[in-house]
Order: sequence, then C-alpha cells, then structure tokens
Amino acid sequence: YVNGQRLDEPYLHGAGTACLGPWCDLTLGPDAYYVMGDNRANSSDSRLWGPVPAGKIIGKAWLIYRPLADFGLAH
Repeated sequence: YVNGQRLDEPYLHGAGTACLGPWCDLTLGPDAYYVMGDNRANSSDSRLWGPVPAGKIIGKAWLIYRPLADFGLAH
C-alpha cells in the first residue's frame, strides 16, 4: 500500500508479499525508505528489519540486466 492505496504489482505474478513483522503498517519519516527485494517470497528487506535512513543508502541502480528482454539503463 502507498498512501492507503493498494499498489498494483502485476510483475509479482501472484507471489506472496505478506508482511508478518513489526514493520508492516507505518508512516515513513522524510528521510526514510522502505526497501523490498525483487524476490518477495524470499527476501530480507524492510519487512524484516525496518526502514532505511537516507544516510545509509550509498548507491543507485543504473543498469537492468535481467530479464534480458529489459536490458538497458534504469531510469
């Protein structure tokens, strides 16, 4: 959910995205990020360890290489 609206994520193809920890229903601060792995059913992400402070983010994705059909620069 984003701002109370369910996010449409057709790319998950029905994979489970359950959040069972303490970080499921929260409002983020201005310098906090909620990060989720692309393998939702088997990811260690903010659902498990909480929001990430902006100062802890040190990189930016710039290339998509999988699937090969989507190969190119991230925008």
